[in-house]
Amino acid sequence: MVDGMTNALAGTGYNSILANAGNSIEKELEYLKIFKENDVDGVILTGTVITKEHHEIMLSYKKPIVILGQFDKKYPCVYYDDYGAAYAAVKHMIDVGCKRIANLYVMPEDKAAGKSRMDGYYDALQNAGIEYNEKLVAESDFTINGGYCAMKRLLSKNIRFDGVFCATDTIAFGAKSYMEKKGIRIPEDIKLAAIGDSRMSTIVTPSLTTVHLHHVTGGREACKILLEKIDGDVPITKQYKLGFELCVRESTRAQKEI
Repeated sequence: MVDGMTNALAGTGYNSILANAGNSIEKELEYLKIFKENDVDGVILTGTVITKEHHEIMLSYKKPIVILGQFDKKYPCVYYDDYGAAYAAVKHMIDVGCKRIANLYVMPEDKAAGKSRMDGYYDALQNAGIEYNEKLVAESDFTINGGYCAMKRLLSKNIRFDGVFCATDTIAFGAKSYMEKKGIRIPEDIKLAAIGDSRMSTIVTPSLTTVHLHHVTGGREACKILLEKIDGDVPITKQYKLGFELCVRESTRAQKEI
Protein backbone atom coordinates (compact mmCIF):
# COMPACT_ATOMS: atom_id res chain seq x y z
CA MET A 1 0.00 0.00 0.00
CA VAL A 2 2.85 2.37 0.82
CA ASP A 3 4.40 1.56 -2.58
CA GLY A 4 1.16 2.65 -4.23
CA MET A 5 1.03 5.87 -2.22
CA THR A 6 4.63 6.89 -2.95
CA ASN A 7 4.19 6.09 -6.66
CA ALA A 8 1.09 8.29 -6.79
CA LEU A 9 2.95 11.14 -5.08
CA ALA A 10 5.83 11.10 -7.55
CA GLY A 11 6.05 14.42 -9.36
CA THR A 12 3.25 16.06 -7.37
CA GLY A 13 5.47 18.16 -5.10
CA TYR A 14 4.21 16.34 -2.01
CA ASN A 15 6.26 14.13 0.30
CA SER A 16 5.05 11.27 2.50
CA ILE A 17 5.51 10.88 6.24
CA LEU A 18 5.00 7.30 7.40
CA ALA A 19 3.88 6.40 10.94
CA ASN A 20 3.67 2.65 11.67
CA ALA A 21 1.18 1.94 14.47
CA GLY A 22 1.75 -1.84 14.44
CA ASN A 23 -2.01 -2.57 14.71
CA SER A 24 -2.15 -0.56 17.95
CA ILE A 25 -5.30 1.54 18.30
CA GLU A 26 -3.56 3.72 20.89
CA LYS A 27 -0.69 4.43 18.51
CA GLU A 28 -3.09 5.24 15.68
CA LEU A 29 -4.87 7.79 17.86
CA GLU A 30 -1.55 9.26 18.99
CA TYR A 31 -0.33 9.70 15.41
CA LEU A 32 -3.65 11.23 14.33
CA LYS A 33 -3.20 13.83 17.08
CA ILE A 34 0.41 14.48 16.06
CA PHE A 35 -0.53 14.99 12.41
CA LYS A 36 -3.39 17.26 13.41
CA GLU A 37 -1.02 19.49 15.39
CA ASN A 38 1.56 19.65 12.59
CA ASP A 39 1.45 21.21 9.17
CA VAL A 40 0.41 18.28 6.97
CA ASP A 41 -1.78 18.69 3.90
CA GLY A 42 -3.75 15.47 4.41
CA VAL A 43 -3.79 12.04 6.03
CA ILE A 44 -4.34 8.49 4.78
CA LEU A 45 -5.35 6.25 7.68
CA THR A 46 -4.84 2.52 7.29
CA GLY A 47 -6.53 1.42 10.50
CA THR A 48 -7.32 -1.97 11.97
CA VAL A 49 -10.36 -0.79 13.95
CA ILE A 50 -12.02 2.58 13.40
CA THR A 51 -13.32 3.50 16.85
CA LYS A 52 -15.44 6.30 18.29
CA GLU A 53 -12.18 7.92 19.40
CA HIS A 54 -10.87 7.83 15.82
CA HIS A 55 -13.98 9.60 14.60
CA GLU A 56 -13.80 12.22 17.34
CA ILE A 57 -10.24 13.15 16.39
CA MET A 58 -10.91 13.04 12.64
CA LEU A 59 -14.00 15.24 12.96
CA SER A 60 -11.78 17.92 14.53
CA TYR A 61 -9.45 17.90 11.51
CA LYS A 62 -9.37 20.84 9.11
CA LYS A 63 -7.31 18.80 6.62
CA PRO A 64 -8.70 16.03 4.36
CA ILE A 65 -8.58 12.40 5.49
CA VAL A 66 -8.91 9.22 3.40
CA ILE A 67 -9.32 5.77 4.96
CA LEU A 68 -7.56 2.82 3.35
CA GLY A 69 -8.41 -0.83 3.99
CA GLN A 70 -11.65 -0.25 5.89
CA PHE A 71 -15.11 0.88 4.78
CA ASP A 72 -16.38 4.00 6.54
CA LYS A 73 -19.49 5.77 5.25
CA LYS A 74 -18.45 9.05 6.85
CA TYR A 75 -15.18 9.43 4.94
CA PRO A 76 -13.72 8.87 1.49
CA CYS A 77 -12.24 5.38 1.56
CA VAL A 78 -10.59 2.68 -0.51
CA TYR A 79 -11.31 -0.81 0.76
CA TYR A 80 -11.11 -4.45 -0.29
CA ASP A 81 -13.65 -7.18 -0.92
CA ASP A 82 -12.59 -9.11 2.19
CA TYR A 83 -15.83 -11.07 2.28
CA GLY A 84 -15.52 -12.17 -1.34
CA ALA A 85 -11.84 -13.05 -0.88
CA ALA A 86 -12.57 -15.30 2.09
CA TYR A 87 -15.56 -16.89 0.37
CA ALA A 88 -13.46 -17.68 -2.72
CA ALA A 89 -10.64 -19.22 -0.69
CA VAL A 90 -12.94 -21.45 1.35
CA LYS A 91 -15.03 -22.44 -1.69
CA HIS A 92 -11.82 -23.47 -3.45
CA MET A 93 -10.87 -25.66 -0.48
CA ILE A 94 -14.31 -27.29 -0.61
CA ASP A 95 -13.95 -27.81 -4.37
CA VAL A 96 -10.68 -29.71 -3.90
CA GLY A 97 -12.28 -32.04 -1.36
CA CYS A 98 -12.14 -30.42 2.08
CA LYS A 99 -15.16 -31.19 4.24
CA ARG A 100 -14.04 -29.97 7.69
CA ILE A 101 -12.32 -26.61 7.38
CA ALA A 102 -10.89 -24.87 10.42
CA ASN A 103 -10.50 -21.09 10.61
CA LEU A 104 -7.78 -19.02 12.26
CA TYR A 105 -9.43 -15.61 12.46
CA VAL A 106 -8.58 -12.17 13.84
CA MET A 107 -10.63 -9.99 16.16
CA PRO A 108 -14.14 -9.34 14.77
CA GLU A 109 -13.86 -5.67 15.81
CA ASP A 110 -11.71 -5.38 12.69
CA LYS A 111 -14.56 -5.12 10.17
CA ALA A 112 -12.36 -6.03 7.21
CA ALA A 113 -9.82 -8.71 8.15
CA GLY A 114 -11.95 -9.86 11.08
CA LYS A 115 -15.71 -9.79 10.58
CA SER A 116 -15.90 -9.75 6.77
CA ARG A 117 -13.46 -12.64 6.35
CA MET A 118 -15.21 -14.66 9.04
CA ASP A 119 -18.56 -14.03 7.30
CA GLY A 120 -17.10 -15.20 3.99
CA TYR A 121 -15.83 -18.38 5.63
CA TYR A 122 -19.18 -19.03 7.31
CA ASP A 123 -21.27 -18.44 4.19
CA ALA A 124 -19.03 -20.60 1.98
CA LEU A 125 -19.57 -23.49 4.39
CA GLN A 126 -23.31 -22.91 4.63
CA ASN A 127 -23.80 -22.69 0.87
CA ALA A 128 -21.92 -25.97 0.45
CA GLY A 129 -24.11 -27.68 3.04
CA ILE A 130 -21.30 -27.90 5.60
CA GLU A 131 -22.29 -27.18 9.20
CA TYR A 132 -20.34 -24.49 11.04
CA ASN A 133 -18.50 -25.89 14.07
CA GLU A 134 -17.29 -23.35 16.63
CA LYS A 135 -14.71 -25.88 17.86
CA LEU A 136 -12.93 -25.54 14.52
CA VAL A 137 -12.13 -21.84 14.93
CA ALA A 138 -9.37 -20.16 16.91
CA GLU A 139 -8.48 -16.48 17.27
CA SER A 140 -5.03 -15.22 16.34
CA ASP A 141 -3.31 -11.87 16.22
CA PHE A 142 -1.67 -10.70 12.99
CA THR A 143 1.75 -12.23 13.66
CA ILE A 144 3.48 -15.48 12.70
CA ASN A 145 3.68 -16.38 16.37
CA GLY A 146 -0.06 -15.72 16.70
CA GLY A 147 -0.76 -18.24 13.94
CA TYR A 148 1.64 -20.75 15.53
CA CYS A 149 -0.09 -20.48 18.93
CA ALA A 150 -3.61 -20.54 17.44
CA MET A 151 -2.82 -23.73 15.53
CA LYS A 152 -1.36 -25.25 18.69
CA ARG A 153 -4.63 -24.52 20.54
CA LEU A 154 -6.68 -25.88 17.66
CA LEU A 155 -4.79 -29.17 17.49
CA SER A 156 -4.94 -29.54 21.28
CA LYS A 157 -8.73 -29.98 20.95
CA ASN A 158 -8.14 -33.31 19.17
CA ILE A 159 -10.80 -32.49 16.59
CA ARG A 160 -10.36 -33.80 13.07
CA PHE A 161 -10.17 -31.34 10.18
CA ASP A 162 -8.80 -31.52 6.65
CA GLY A 163 -8.32 -27.85 5.81
CA VAL A 164 -7.34 -24.58 7.47
CA PHE A 165 -8.33 -21.13 6.26
CA CYS A 166 -6.31 -18.29 7.79
CA ALA A 167 -7.31 -14.62 7.83
CA THR A 168 -3.82 -13.59 6.64
CA ASP A 169 -0.75 -15.12 5.05
CA THR A 170 1.28 -14.27 8.14
CA ILE A 171 -1.04 -16.32 10.34
CA ALA A 172 -0.83 -19.16 7.82
CA PHE A 173 2.98 -19.19 8.01
CA GLY A 174 2.79 -19.61 11.77
CA ALA A 175 0.13 -22.33 11.50
CA LYS A 176 2.21 -24.12 8.86
CA SER A 177 5.26 -24.05 11.14
CA TYR A 178 3.41 -25.70 14.01
CA MET A 179 1.78 -28.33 11.79
CA GLU A 180 5.15 -29.26 10.33
CA LYS A 181 6.58 -29.50 13.84
CA LYS A 182 3.86 -32.05 14.63
CA GLY A 183 4.55 -34.04 11.48
CA ILE A 184 1.41 -32.92 9.63
CA ARG A 185 1.89 -32.83 5.87
CA ILE A 186 0.56 -30.00 3.73
CA PRO A 187 -1.46 -30.59 1.57
CA GLU A 188 -1.55 -34.38 1.97
CA ASP A 189 -2.97 -34.33 5.52
CA ILE A 190 -4.35 -30.80 5.79
CA LYS A 191 -4.81 -28.18 3.09
CA LEU A 192 -3.95 -24.55 3.88
CA ALA A 193 -5.19 -21.27 2.39
CA ALA A 194 -5.12 -17.61 3.40
CA ILE A 195 -5.51 -14.02 2.22
CA GLY A 196 -2.77 -11.57 1.34
CA ASP A 197 -0.49 -13.00 -1.38
CA SER A 198 2.61 -11.69 0.37
CA ARG A 199 6.04 -12.18 -1.20
CA MET A 200 6.69 -15.15 1.10
CA SER A 201 3.68 -17.07 -0.20
CA THR A 202 5.54 -18.20 -3.32
CA ILE A 203 8.83 -18.86 -1.53
CA VAL A 204 7.68 -21.23 1.24
CA THR A 205 7.41 -24.96 0.56
CA PRO A 206 4.76 -25.91 -0.28
CA SER A 207 3.79 -22.58 -1.83
CA LEU A 208 0.71 -21.04 -0.24
CA THR A 209 -2.71 -20.83 -1.86
CA THR A 210 -3.85 -17.32 -1.07
CA VAL A 211 -6.02 -14.46 -2.29
CA HIS A 212 -4.32 -11.47 -3.84
CA LEU A 213 -5.73 -8.13 -2.74
CA HIS A 214 -4.67 -5.21 -4.89
CA HIS A 215 -2.75 -3.36 -2.18
CA VAL A 216 -0.57 -1.31 -4.53
CA THR A 217 -3.66 -0.17 -6.41
CA GLY A 218 -5.35 0.59 -3.09
CA GLY A 219 -2.50 2.79 -1.94
CA ARG A 220 -2.39 4.59 -5.28
CA GLU A 221 -6.15 5.19 -5.41
CA ALA A 222 -6.29 6.41 -1.80
CA CYS A 223 -3.52 8.87 -2.56
CA LYS A 224 -5.28 10.07 -5.73
CA ILE A 225 -8.47 10.70 -3.75
CA LEU A 226 -6.51 12.58 -1.10
CA LEU A 227 -4.87 14.79 -3.72
CA GLU A 228 -8.29 15.46 -5.25
CA LYS A 229 -9.65 16.39 -1.82
CA ILE A 230 -6.74 18.73 -1.19
CA ASP A 231 -7.76 20.44 -4.44
CA GLY A 232 -11.41 20.34 -3.33
CA ASP A 233 -12.56 18.20 -6.25
CA VAL A 234 -13.97 15.08 -4.57
CA PRO A 235 -17.19 14.60 -2.57
CA ILE A 236 -16.81 13.43 1.01
CA THR A 237 -18.69 10.20 0.27
CA LYS A 238 -16.40 8.95 -2.53
CA GLN A 239 -15.69 5.26 -1.87
CA TYR A 240 -13.87 2.65 -3.92
CA LYS A 241 -14.03 -1.13 -3.41
CA LEU A 242 -11.29 -3.19 -5.05
CA GLY A 243 -11.57 -6.76 -6.26
CA PHE A 244 -9.33 -9.78 -5.65
CA GLU A 245 -7.63 -12.72 -7.37
CA LEU A 246 -7.46 -16.30 -6.05
CA CYS A 247 -3.91 -17.65 -6.42
CA VAL A 248 -4.06 -21.46 -6.31
CA ARG A 249 -0.75 -23.03 -5.30
CA GLU A 250 0.66 -26.22 -3.78
CA SER A 251 -0.84 -25.96 -0.27
CA THR A 252 -4.30 -26.94 -1.56
CA ARG A 253 -3.21 -29.35 -4.24
CA ALA A 254 -5.84 -32.02 -4.82
CA GLN A 255 -4.88 -35.64 -4.19
CA LYS A 256 -4.02 -37.61 -7.28
CA GLU A 257 -6.35 -40.50 -8.01
CA ILE A 258 -4.72 -43.95 -7.95
